[in-house]
Amino acid sequence: MRIVSFSLNMCPGFPPNDEQKISVPADCLLKVAEGPPTYILLLGTKPWEPPTGLSSTGLPAMPHLATPELKDFRITPDKLRFFSSKVDEIVTCIHGVKSAYRQMNARSELQHEELHRQEAKTDEIHVLLGELHSTRQDRIDTCMCMIHQVDQQSNKTLDQGP
Repeated sequence: MRIVSFSLNMCPGFPPNDEQKISVPADCLLKVAEGPPTYILLLGTKPWEPPTGLSSTGLPAMPHLATPELKDFRITPDKLRFFSSKVDEIVTCIHGVKSAYRQMNARSELQHEELHRQEAKTDEIHVLLGELHSTRQDRIDTCMCMIHQVDQQSNKTLDQGP
């Protein structure tokens, strides 16, 4: 029988970020308005880190080949204590993984809620932009109409001549 173990940790640098960032002068950027923030994230400002229960699984880093022994296998109290301690370690690892699973599910639900909030905010901004565009377009149309009327009046005056 062979026992093989490998790490299932997520790589923090995946996918690689080889894109070069464009540098923009600071005077071209928008200034942050003073006062309270207009939008507060539910997820907080710290980046997400996997739960500590998932970082160490208790499995050996290097797999070992288990070979059968030639002599008789006898169960002794020492072997039973050893097996009991290993079972306790495995149960502890299982509880840690279950706890980490619950934490990750809670984080996922929070991310879904944040996504829905951002979608609602985006829809609100689109509606506001539509209102602003229609109001501005109405003002432009009235100004253009007035300019056209003034232009016609001035053309009539010039046509009448001295």
